[in-house]
Amino acid sequence: MIHLQLCCQNCQNRPRDEELLNITCIEKVKEYIDFNMFTYISYCTICNNYEELSKELKKLKRLEIKNYHVHFFGYMNIYNLKLIKRHGFFFVDIFVDGTIEYYSYDTANMWNNVGKKIFFDSVKDESLIMIGIHEPYNGTPDYYNLVLEPIKDKGYEVNLIQNVVSCHYYIVKKPTLTKPAIKYDINIVK
Repeated sequence: MIHLQLCCQNCQNRPRDEELLNITCIEKVKEYIDFNMFTYISYCTICNNYEELSKELKKLKRLEIKNYHVHFFGYMNIYNLKLIKRHGFFFVDIFVDGTIEYYSYDTANMWNNVGKKIFFDSVKDESLIMIGIHEPYNGTPDYYNLVLEPIKDKGYEVNLIQNVVSCHYYIVKKPTLTKPAIKYDINIVK
């Protein structure tokens, strides 16, 4: 998952977010899309690069693109279906009353509601988990214990990638084995 801010010469007066990766080259954007399951691109609607990027992305069949506009600003959600099919992309929605819903993004380009057991059984190495947190849970560790600890208990590492709007994105990784190899005395083996 990566959040990019697309810019061109028309966007020069737009304030830039220093925490985001500001991109002007369409080829560079395509590189990021190739290696990320989910790419979130924010842009100004007068951006020349946005129009050009939209034309280029429509040619690629392995992507699902959802585009939204709010006044002069827009954002694009790009789902890399090939990577999602291989690793899995999940959304966990934690509501104000503490109820939790689990979703899986399938290659038919939609979110499917899955049960808690199916969610925890489906999470694997390189899975991407998006956690949506509503007001009372925002900033509290409850969601961490409810969702991420059971995954860690299965032997995985769970690392925060980025916060975008009201969602936290985590990547699931198999831990690297650090135990040293056992050395045998060659004289004993004879």
